[in-house]
Amino acid sequence: MIRRPPRSTLFPYTTLFRSPTKYTLTSSVENNANKVALWEFTDATDIGYTFGKPIITRVRNGSGGTQWVAIFGNGYNSTGDKAILYIVDIITGALIKKINTGISGSNGLSGPVAVDIDGDFITDIVYAGDMLGNLWKFNLRSSTQATWDVAIKNGSTNIPIFMAVDGSCNPQPIHPRSLFPQPPQADLVFLR
Repeated sequence: MIRRPPRSTLFPYTTLFRSPTKYTLTSSVENNANKVALWEFTDATDIGYTFGKPIITRVRNGSGGTQWVAIFGNGYNSTGDKAILYIVDIITGALIKKINTGISGSNGLSGPVAVDIDGDFITDIVYAGDMLGNLWKFNLRSSTQATWDVAIKNGSTNIPIFMAVDGSCNPQPIHPRSLFPQPPQADLVFLR
């Protein structure tokens, strides 16, 4: 069963471009144009210019159930220059998980794509690209949120699933969201 907020409440979210280093969730009651900020999420070191849209989706929680979350990349030109995926509780704005790819140096993570592998309406995998040409796969299948991480590793080193380079092997940023077909419509995913 999918648990949703009451029908009288909408949860639109927005990236604040005037102050682009934070995410704010606003709520409006039907037939009322007034919007109220429910929470604001910032991270002074690792959130940069946030032009991507967060994903609002369900994930597994540690108590055997599910919860609604916002998933987003940290954006570009952060103080820390890292590529990081954030998973935040949609109701409270509390940080659930911050996954660092471990690749830094003029880097940042673009808008993510969530994929439900088994058709249960719960996000299993998240993909996102970074400014250094890496396409990352994040595994959220575990009900133990502390174990969510980059899906491919060599020892403790995170490994991207794809690296975009030009003819001279210079990294090419991956910033638009990639489109992934949902099973069972397709068994293969082709990346351009």
